[in-house]
Amino acid sequence: MEAFKHHVRLVVEEELDTDLIKTYYNTVKEHLGETVQPNEEDVTMVHHLMDDAHCYDINLAEDMDAEQGDNVAEALNKLIDENTDFLIEGTNSLELEANLDDVNEDINENDYEHLAQDFAKYRHNRWVDHKFATGWRYGHEINEEEQTHPHLINWDALPESIRTVDGNLPSMFMSLLGHKGYGIHQK
Repeated sequence: MEAFKHHVRLVVEEELDTDLIKTYYNTVKEHLGETVQPNEEDVTMVHHLMDDAHCYDINLAEDMDAEQGDNVAEALNKLIDENTDFLIEGTNSLELEANLDDVNEDINENDYEHLAQDFAKYRHNRWVDHKFATGWRYGHEINEEEQTHPHLINWDALPESIRTVDGNLPSMFMSLLGHKGYGIHQK
């Protein structure tokens, strides 16, 4: 099955129990109403793994706006255990970039590439810190029981094939900032 064109995604480290999945779905439905709809295959929600995290995607008829996303995240923050880290993601319209000509003119393609690499390194290091804080350690293979993982090493020591960089992330982040009325200028 292909990814939903428009969706809201809940990302957590541990798989959710059925009741919490239902609560998540009902919360999104409550805040987004008729925007929550099944796709052509009559599927409304899918669970999948991505980078060792559990993702729960709910199909939407259209992208949600920033205010709707904030409302969903705030509602889920009240429902999900405070010891559970989660991330809410959603598809959004890229028409925001048209409003950022002034911000983007100072940022060249090379800067975006460096920002994407820096962000990937930062995300990896946060993941490593979290794993170590929850009892995991370096090991030659992934072992849930022993809590070992071969990628619990410095970013620069990772094999090139493991170092994934999302080159679109900096421009999406700049778009979000521009939409919120902010900009970034190099010192």
